[in-house]
Amino acid sequence: MADTQTQSSLTVELRTPEGSTFSGEVAKVLSVPGAKGAMGILLRHAPLMSSLVVGVTRIVDTVGTEWRFVTGEGFLEVNANRVLILVDTAEDVTEIDVGRAEAAAQRAKDRLAKPGKELDQSRAKAALQRARTRLSAAGS
Repeated sequence: MADTQTQSSLTVELRTPEGSTFSGEVAKVLSVPGAKGAMGILLRHAPLMSSLVVGVTRIVDTVGTEWRFVTGEGFLEVNANRVLILVDTAEDVTEIDVGRAEAAAQRAKDRLAKPGKELDQSRAKAALQRARTRLSAAGS
């Protein structure tokens, strides 16, 4: 492992239950949707653990390529220039199916319009939030 004092990039891994979505060296930007707002993680960041909410995770790798993912709820760990992001879902913004996201938003709105169990309402609110985030990230 490289000496953390001379290392010039963060090692980042974005994982879902299905496996690794992104793994690589990040030199410029790592921005994640924290529970209390967006967080930027820089080189030599202090050790940190945080919960994450539905939002957009933005990564700029060492060659300047920008990666944007709509990520679900999860956790972040930062330690010794290594960042592990564990989320329930991660979808590359360039692969968002706008029609599918619009249909999901409508289904969630329909469920919220009908009185039901608290659990159903909570799940519908979460589904609507995910759909809106996907649509916003896709530019719709």
